[in-house]
Amino acid sequence: FVLSDIGGNVLDSCILTGLAALRHARLQKPICVNTSVSSQVTTDHSSAAIPLLRSPICVSIAIFGAFLILDPSLEEELSADATVSVALDNFGRVVALSKFGVQSMHTDVLRICSLIVKERALFLHSLLDSYLSIENNSQIHSHLQQR
Repeated sequence: FVLSDIGGNVLDSCILTGLAALRHARLQKPICVNTSVSSQVTTDHSSAAIPLLRSPICVSIAIFGAFLILDPSLEEELSADATVSVALDNFGRVVALSKFGVQSMHTDVLRICSLIVKERALFLHSLLDSYLSIENNSQIHSHLQQR
């Protein structure tokens, strides 16, 4: 994943990029030799993924009266009546919620925002899972070809 400036929300992009990096990272398994522990750099797949209990993804929505904009740019956020950012884990549970702006929000608007955010977050989780699966399979395939 590459963090790019295509006009979307920077917080959402940074959290997604950080999550992708953590989920892609591999830790070398420790090697015990004569009661000393060390980490050996290897080219095989003896490394392990970082154990993550939750994988939060943040999705933001700007509110302009009765209109909602998903993934608002900085300019859209600054001119919006309010902005809601919600972080959901890979199980669809809300792990963080913030609202910016002076405009109060009706509970119906918050409900609509939560449905949109949940759908988008689950889509981004599946996209990230697909990418990491493809990346992992291509690395395994490359490793087997080298043997």
